[in-house]
Amino acid sequence: MNPSSDGLTLKDGSLCETTRVTGTAAEVIKPVSVASFSTKSTSRLNLTSTSQQPALIFRPTSLPSNQSVISNNSLLNTSLPTRPSFRHRNHSVPQTNERIVVSKPRSVQNTSKLDESIQSNSRKTRCKEIPSGLQGRIAVNTKVVPFRTVEEENQNLQMGGRFSPAHCTSRNKVAIIVPYRNRPEQLKVFLRHIHPFLQRQELQYGIYVINQSGKELFNRASLINVGFVESLKDFDWECCIFHDVDLLPEDDRNLYTCPNQPRHMSVSVDKFKYKLPYKGIFGGVTALDVKQFRELNGYSNEFWGWGGEDDDMARRIKYHKLRIERYKPEIARYTMIKHKQETANKNRHSILRSAIRRYKVDGLNNLNYKLVSVVKTPIYTNITVELHHSSRKSWRKSRR
Repeated sequence: MNPSSDGLTLKDGSLCETTRVTGTAAEVIKPVSVASFSTKSTSRLNLTSTSQQPALIFRPTSLPSNQSVISNNSLLNTSLPTRPSFRHRNHSVPQTNERIVVSKPRSVQNTSKLDESIQSNSRKTRCKEIPSGLQGRIAVNTKVVPFRTVEEENQNLQMGGRFSPAHCTSRNKVAIIVPYRNRPEQLKVFLRHIHPFLQRQELQYGIYVINQSGKELFNRASLINVGFVESLKDFDWECCIFHDVDLLPEDDRNLYTCPNQPRHMSVSVDKFKYKLPYKGIFGGVTALDVKQFRELNGYSNEFWGWGGEDDDMARRIKYHKLRIERYKPEIARYTMIKHKQETANKNRHSILRSAIRRYKVDGLNNLNYKLVSVVKTPIYTNITVELHHSSRKSWRKSRR
């Protein structure tokens, strides 16, 4: 890793930028090798910090090489070696569960207070179903500011970018999952915009940025699957919002909650002149509850490069006799931050033709990745992973 002006950057570009939580210099930690992870043999990382605890970075220990594929049948019951190893600057491996210091926050609430907050919520009245503080149409500011500015503007967050209303018990526990690669400027704009937006909706939420490292083509769908698995290790979320980093909501009446059916959130985007491109679209920003996502077996892992995974998910939803819901276009409005187009997936149309044959064997139950690091900052949790191609043997057999 190399220190940067606004955080830390891995030499391979995998963690292109993390937040600098104070003006103090961050300690430089050299990245270490990681092993394949499987929910069959892993458990929640202990992400709770003590009072005045600085931001933390976690590294997994080595596991057997034959345990690299995530199993859908073990998403709930997981176990991890009780004494994980961490790498220090001098590359020595301690014999105890030490935490590695990245940087030291000054005024952000500690995550150790989150459990106290949740317990106190049980004595509060429930938040209103329609929050009273909603403003309706809001201004969208695309100015790029340092991460430190975003932190200073959001000092009511718990470590890892988590929030729970102070005056009432939220009706919704929502994980915001952002598939990401090398767009630090957009991430700054997104975090600055989305935190106050979500807080006005009185949600209990956490933001997880799922960062793809390595040289493989970008795989949005697999990153979403990883975000689902890893965020549930952190907290018992009930609803997941899968959110592109370049989309900014324009109206806070667009509630980030999960209805009884999957919801397509980004109905009208300025790039498309605020019109739905086509009826079956299910990309950009989407909402599914945890039960629905498991029933669908998550997203397909076969879409490397831009495009196709959202149409595949729309077909999964229809196949499982669910339906896509949408808010009215005058409410579900978004501004898209301009950016360079990702490399298109030339095989997306041929992969879509095999959609029905893959639903049961391509998704959460054949997800294959290495967990590189989990970094909790005051405004978001950064989860860096290396993605690997999943086995196609099972669904290829179904073609015969």
